[in-house]
Parts: sequence; structure tokens; C-alpha cells
Amino acid sequence: MDKSDGEYFVKKAPEYLFRMLPDIKTLPDGFAVQLYGGIAVLEFQKIAQRIMLSHDYYAVCGVRERVVVADRIDIARHVINFVGKVEATAIDGISISRAIDTFKESRPDRPMSLQINHLAALAYSGDDSILSDYLRIFKQGYTMNFVPAVRLEHIRRAHDIAIERKYG
Repeated sequence: MDKSDGEYFVKKAPEYLFRMLPDIKTLPDGFAVQLYGGIAVLEFQKIAQRIMLSHDYYAVCGVRERVVVADRIDIARHVINFVGKVEATAIDGISISRAIDTFKESRPDRPMSLQINHLAALAYSGDDSILSDYLRIFKQGYTMNFVPAVRLEHIRRAHDIAIERKYG
């Protein structure tokens, strides 16, 4: 299923969701094209959505490209090549699993989306011990530099998912 609302493009495949956000500006001698393509592994995204209690949350591993092109045909060629490259990453799976590992290993100070991806990666990996520590620390009133929007309930849901995945 593919769709476009003029601002972004989404393609759903059996194991992943591809979302592309184009930004095209007219220049005197051509066009500046910036493309951001995000791949969401559906299983990982579903975990993040359960943590957030929102079906609108996109847990993506992103790829960004900027290029200046001469005409609209070059824009079309570049978009097609970019979509192919990002989809090859999804099919290959290596970059995605590396991105999930990166989310798991680093707990960023902000923004919220990366912090939720961190919790989702821990849950995805079944890492209940780190999430247990987070729960204990949060209950003591320490937020560990999570943004205020990340609350105890998010960590509790991530912990519950990690236990489900680890122990079945």
C-alpha cells in the first residue's frame, strides 16, 4: 500500500514501513532537494507504539540526503534512486539492526522520540534488567535526564514488553 498526501510518502511492506519526507526548493539554476527517508521495522514500531499508547508514532531509522539538481526529471530520478537505496537497507536488515542496537546502547538527553526509541530497543531486545533499574530509579524521583513527557508509565510498559519478549 503506497500513499502520498503531498508532504510525505509512505510505503508498507510485510516487515517494514518506509516513510519519505521531501523538501524541494527552487534555486536560480535548479532545485535543492533534501530527502529524509525513514524505515520502521514493524515489530519494533509496534513496541514503540505500545509504549506511547499511540498508533501514530513512527519509530524510524533514518537516512538523509541533500543534492542540487538541474530540473524536475533529475528530481524524479533522485527520488527513485533514494527510495531504492533506503528500501535496500530495509531488505538487507543490517543497518536497521545496527540502528536498533544504537538506540539500545545510548540513552540520549533529548528529544523524546529518541528516548522512546531507546526504551523500545531495550524492550525489543528483552532487556528487562536495565528497564528494572530505570523503574527503580524513576520511582525514587530521579528522571535520569529523560524529558518530562517520558513518564514512569512509559518505562513500565517497556519493562512489561521486555519481559513478554524474553520469557514468552
